[in-house]
Amino acid sequence: MNYVQVFCGLGNQLFQYVFSRYLEKVTGKESVLYFKEKSDSFDCFNLSYIPLDHGITVNEIVYDNGFCNVEPSSDNKLYAGWWQNRDYLMPVLDRVIGDLTLKDQCITPDLAKLEKELMESESVALHFRRTDYVTGDGARMFVSLDMSYYEEAISLISETIGSDNLKIYLFSDDFDYISGITDICGIPVLPMPSRKAHEDMFLMSKCHHHVIANSTFSWWGAVMSPYRDFGITVAPDKWYLAMPSPNLYLDNWMKL
Repeated sequence: MNYVQVFCGLGNQLFQYVFSRYLEKVTGKESVLYFKEKSDSFDCFNLSYIPLDHGITVNEIVYDNGFCNVEPSSDNKLYAGWWQNRDYLMPVLDRVIGDLTLKDQCITPDLAKLEKELMESESVALHFRRTDYVTGDGARMFVSLDMSYYEEAISLISETIGSDNLKIYLFSDDFDYISGITDICGIPVLPMPSRKAHEDMFLMSKCHHHVIANSTFSWWGAVMSPYRDFGITVAPDKWYLAMPSPNLYLDNWMKL
């Protein structure tokens, strides 16, 4: 049995959950989730996991330092880190994609109505990550995406599929910011009010196309989408200010 530490926000915790599944695939042994903290939204997903309910003594703590070549013999180890790498996801994607859906009881009538609207239109989810990316440590680590990135992304989508039927939905942790945006490239936009983390991620995942921020939150919104193989996803080519971009881009994504 191995252990995976779970902490930070919902997007990060989903990476840690997926890594636990990858660990099980490679080793054939169960992985237990060791929660330093749990997002309020974590258990709204159909995740199947064993939580740690007792103290542990492990043989080794393995820290995330680039891609981790998990040994099939790995046993009684604690894995601590972010594990943000598509190479952990792709081998288990078919297994976990059902886990990454919301439980029925977490889908309110309002969400169900919006889900239908998003799936029946040529919907585009645009995510603006603000708050911790504007000030503090996040501002010193992550690239701040300005409006030109989103305008270029919408122009690219419009050139590819046309603009006549596009419906653009804005998602953000800063509603005051997006509520001041009325259109992008002349196309009217619909700012989405702030909801719980799992609700925003759920709605983003129901859109046909995605313009993600350099954020694991909108990354999951695009990856969870049933349209991920044939919808358009635009992602920022530069994720961090002073580090290489992570290995997160899917093969059919466009980078700007």
